[in-house]
Amino acid sequence: MSTDYNFYGTLPPEHADEIKYNKRYKFLQVIEHDGINVYRGACYVKENTYVEKGVDVLICLDLYQFSIYKYDCVVVFSGDADFVPAIKRAKENGTLVLAIIGRNKAAFHLRNMVDVVIDLEFIIDKCDQTTLIQKLS
Repeated sequence: MSTDYNFYGTLPPEHADEIKYNKRYKFLQVIEHDGINVYRGACYVKENTYVEKGVDVLICLDLYQFSIYKYDCVVVFSGDADFVPAIKRAKENGTLVLAIIGRNKAAFHLRNMVDVVIDLEFIIDKCDQTTLIQKLS
C-alpha cells in the first residue's frame, strides 16, 4: 500500500515578521525531515493581515490528481468548503474521501460531500496526552 503525507501552507513574509518566518521555516524543515511533503503557496501582508494565496488550489489539484493516478482513499484535514468540487471529482473517480474535522466546526458542505467524517477530538483523545502541545490562549 502506498501512502503519502502532504502539508500545504505558506511562510509569512520574512520582512514582516522575521521571528514568525523562522519558526515556521524550522517547522516545515522538521516535517519534511519526517517524510512529509511540503507544498507552499504565497503569503503577503495586506492591511496588517497575512493573506495566503494558492494553498487551496494546490490541495484541490492534488485531490483530483491523486484520485486519477494514485490513491483509492484520501484524507482531508479540513472543513473548508472550497474543497467540495475537488472532493466531488475525486469521488466520481472512485476515490474514498475522509475528512478530519473538529466537532465544533460547522463545515456543512464538506461534511455532506465526503464519505466519512472523523472527529478531530476523537483522534486527540486517543493520543498520548504527554506528546501533545497545548495551544496557548
